[in-house]
Amino acid sequence: MALILGLVGLGPIMGSAQPWPTSPSERVQVFATCAGRLSAFVDHQRTIGGLVPEQLETQRGNFEALLSATIPDAVDYGLPQAQAMDWQIHAKLAQSRLLMRADFYGDAIIKAKAREAAEAFLRECDRFLLG
Repeated sequence: MALILGLVGLGPIMGSAQPWPTSPSERVQVFATCAGRLSAFVDHQRTIGGLVPEQLETQRGNFEALLSATIPDAVDYGLPQAQAMDWQIHAKLAQSRLLMRADFYGDAIIKAKAREAAEAFLRECDRFLLG
């Protein structure tokens, strides 16, 4: 992911490592959140005419596949069916707002902080996929 972020103009920053989710509901939350964040990034890049690396599309698809595969167990565990979509939509909207601020806000400091935050959220997802 760091290489991809570098290709699209996002420099590397350190994010805090989160523990691996242990319950089915926690896994769904992670996969939905990451699918939403990556979807926002891909959509934003396309909207502004930027490069969307194939690897990023693959990672988004991988998170969506993981999400689909884990929802049945989470529902059996007690997670409401609609919760996964709620997490995914909220993550996508939050990431979209950060990306819009990073590219179009008038204040350079706020733009830089938004870019750093958007990158940090993407990097949090990076550790859940191999390769």
